This record gives sequence, C-alpha cells and structure tokens, in this order.
Amino acid sequence: MCSSDLTIFADKRVRQALTMLIDRQRIADEVFLGYASVTTGPFNPMGKQADPSIKPWPFDPERAKALLKEAGFTDRNNDGVLRSEKGEPLKFKLSFPGSSEVYKRAVLFMKDSCARAGVQLEPDPTEWSVLLANLDKRNFEACSLGWTASLEGDLYDRVLAVRRRYYRLMETVLAEVDRRERKGGGRTRHLTLFVFGMLNWAFMWYQA
Repeated sequence: MCSSDLTIFADKRVRQALTMLIDRQRIADEVFLGYASVTTGPFNPMGKQADPSIKPWPFDPERAKALLKEAGFTDRNNDGVLRSEKGEPLKFKLSFPGSSEVYKRAVLFMKDSCARAGVQLEPDPTEWSVLLANLDKRNFEACSLGWTASLEGDLYDRVLAVRRRYYRLMETVLAEVDRRERKGGGRTRHLTLFVFGMLNWAFMWYQA
C-alpha cells in the first residue's frame, strides 16, 4: 500500500514483482511456525466468500526481476543494486507495528528477499498510534498490517474504519468496471480478482 504521491508503486509491474520476490510460504512455515498459510485476498480462506480457484501469486524471483527490468530497473553500476534510468536505487520504507516481534521477523525476511534481487527495503517499526495517524494522513511509503477481530474498544473501531474506507473504494471501482455482473457470489469473487491483479494490497498470509 502506498500514499497518494507518485512512487515506485505506481507501476503495477513493480507491485507484482515485489510480491513474487517474497517466499510467503517460508514466512508461514518459519516465522509463524506453520500456523499460517499463504492467502490471496481479504477473505477468510475457510469462509464462503473465499474463492479456492484463485491461486496465490507464486514465489518467482526470476519472473520478478524480469518485470522490474521491464519497469526500467536494472543493475546499472554492477553493484547488485537495481536503479532507474535516472540512476535512483529501487528502495522503499516499509512501516509496520513496532511492538510486534513477529512483524519484525517477517519484515527482516522480506528485506533479505528483496536485497537478493537488488531492491532496498528499509524496515520502519512504528508505534501503533503513530502508524494509524500516518495511515490517516497517507504519510507512508508502504506498510504491513494485519486484519483481526481481537482488538477492543477505540483501537478496534479505528481499524474497522480503515477497512470500511478500503471496501468502499473497491466497491466504487467495481461499479465502474462492471455493473451487470455483480450479483450473488460473483460480487466478492470480482472484488478479490480485481485486488489480486492490481496488487495495491499484497496479501501475504492468513493466520487462524
């Protein structure tokens, strides 16, 4: 997810490539000790809204590098760092809840995965209230968050508010794309497929 400013994430190929650079199955196995699974969208994979025919984006570093090359990022200085035509390194800051040890381990895993492909990921552990404020202000480059029902009180309400804004946006886009086919179960399927393809949100794993 990125702010409204034009960034590297404006190019869908970059978003797709960064997703394929990360071995999410290894994160599920090694960080979550097997108590997580790779997911494809915002729905509980055991719920009726989930579509099992939609498969996760693969872990495919070579395909990811090819996409990044198409997007104009190559190792121009033979130093292992991908750069744009202007010589700017492909880098971004990833904000996440700084109090979570699991997030810290997962983000370090992502950093190493990106680094092997020449992408510089800078971990940005952030205090939760500050992170929420930054989200409201769109003051971030990228962030990693989880959707959960375990929060209580005002904190839970604020997370729900973020989710509601996201769903309203997706509903609006869907209405413009195809009004006639949004009936019954197809509605959630189209929502998942749209988000799945655009990768404005890279869905990583599901933890029961």
